[in-house]
Amino acid sequence: IILLCKQKGGCKLKEFIIIREKNADKKTQAAQEVLFNLPEWFGLEKETRKYIDIASTLPMWVAKDVENKILGFITLSETSKDTVEIHCMAVKKRYHRKGIGKLLIESVETYSKNNYFFIQVKTVDEGNYSVYDHTIRFYESLGFKRLEVFPTLWDAWNPCLILIKHLITKAIELAEEAEKETVWLGVWEHNHPAQKFYQSLGFVKTDEHDFYMGNERHTDYTMTKQLKEST
Repeated sequence: IILLCKQKGGCKLKEFIIIREKNADKKTQAAQEVLFNLPEWFGLEKETRKYIDIASTLPMWVAKDVENKILGFITLSETSKDTVEIHCMAVKKRYHRKGIGKLLIESVETYSKNNYFFIQVKTVDEGNYSVYDHTIRFYESLGFKRLEVFPTLWDAWNPCLILIKHLITKAIELAEEAEKETVWLGVWEHNHPAQKFYQSLGFVKTDEHDFYMGNERHTDYTMTKQLKEST
């Protein structure tokens, strides 16, 4: 459970909590209550019903106020052994711009970082609907990058944009908050694109060791990022 104190205007939201919801009926209730509050984003009832129906089967986090009122939720689905997707995230319109969406995403990033390398989300590409343009800017403000557009994945009127974020950045943030001096990771010697990516984040090769896959010997590089000077 995450307890946060906020002093915001408008709806006078002062405190809210984010919890991992495991009860299937409560998941359905949360999804239904929030999505039907957002017709600008979820105006097609048939498609919205699909989100609601599947919500009970997915990992879900729910934002509530101190009176247990549902404010928003987020669900995850695994797309591969390395990637998890934000299947649906929504916050009641009255509670937008209160920091709830940001904390919902931080909650699932913290959960996902030990099991996945990437987190992704699908939305409608820029230039089609103003509400989705705001959605894109929201995700980009949290470090997501545009990966690819699939013009007809949904339909011709709703081109699908995939945004993606490498979860190593979340691990670095947590290490900095914990005032650690370094973070390190392992990468295969022939995975040059990954090595180049990690170098762009400030990692350098500091060691190597052999490992075996069957009878084949391979080498893994240890790459380290210095967060602060050693004391």
